[in-house]
Formats: sequence, structure tokens, C-alpha cells
Amino acid sequence: MALRDRLHPTCASSTVSKLIVKLSVVFFSAVENGQLIKAYDKKLTKDLDSTRKAFTLIQVTKVMEYASNLPETSWRRWLLSLGVITRGRLNEISQLTTSDIQSLESDVIAIHIN
Repeated sequence: MALRDRLHPTCASSTVSKLIVKLSVVFFSAVENGQLIKAYDKKLTKDLDSTRKAFTLIQVTKVMEYASNLPETSWRRWLLSLGVITRGRLNEISQLTTSDIQSLESDVIAIHIN
């Protein structure tokens, strides 16, 4: 909260939110790779002007369970799965192309969502 408040006087709300989302992705990746035990950024990721609440872990688990039970050939399965993994909006994810999937030199596969 203090980070948002400190950035807000010098940046627009949308800019602050974008910066914090990028920071959140770094924390998430660090937790997934065992570099951090826990990321304490969940309260930071909402827009300054937003009244929306983030999904709970239980809700995310239910979405993933639902997606896992869909046929492997179903586009819904992969759209929902990518939404859970990337935390991207489904509208953004549905616009991805194969050129947005990149293999980095370190053998890490990345998704470029712009």
C-alpha cells in the first residue's frame, strides 16, 4: 500500500497499476522457482481506483479443476489454464499468437503478452 501511495502523486493510476503488476510477476516467478518462500504482493495488485477483488486460491483451484476436466482438444481448457498460469485477462490471452510464445536462451519458455 505504501508503494502505491508513494508512486501515485507522480504517476497516473494506470501507470502505477502496471508497474505493480510487473513487480508481482517477478515475485510470483521467484516463488515458483524457489527463490522466495512467499510473495507479499497480493494487496498491491488491485488498481488504485478498482473495487474488484482478486480471486481466492480456492476459486483459482476450482477454475483449474474445471479446465482440467475439459477435453484436451477444447480451446476453453487451454484458455482457462493460461489465464490461471499467467493471471492475464482472458480477452488478452485469446489474442495470443504462436509468435508470442518464445523460447529464451536459458531454455525458459515465455509468453509475451503485450
